[in-house]
Amino acid sequence: MAEQVWGYTAPEVAGHCTPDSCWVTHEGSVYDVTRFVRVHPGGESVVTRLAGTDVSRVMLGAPHRHSDNAYRWLEQYRIGRLDSGSDPHLVHLEPQVSRSIEPPSWTF
Repeated sequence: MAEQVWGYTAPEVAGHCTPDSCWVTHEGSVYDVTRFVRVHPGGESVVTRLAGTDVSRVMLGAPHRHSDNAYRWLEQYRIGRLDSGSDPHLVHLEPQVSRSIEPPSWTF
């Protein structure tokens, strides 16, 4: 019997953009990485600032290429596929990653 693969839309994925519900897409698959946020070797903020977006380009690029082991880790969080009917402009949006080493300024 074939495994059922759930389909998610880009807006559904984008709605999971907090440390308590953190989803990402990678090459058309959807991953719930909520449990991984706190153990990511680069720190929580690396994952949470990309929550709700596609991480395909990020995983291939700077600051370093991810290892085969990183992709194996990612696969264990796979929860489904991105619906083919999803707006590709929403799917491939990625937040601007700041290269600044200064902490963000907070306004209260």
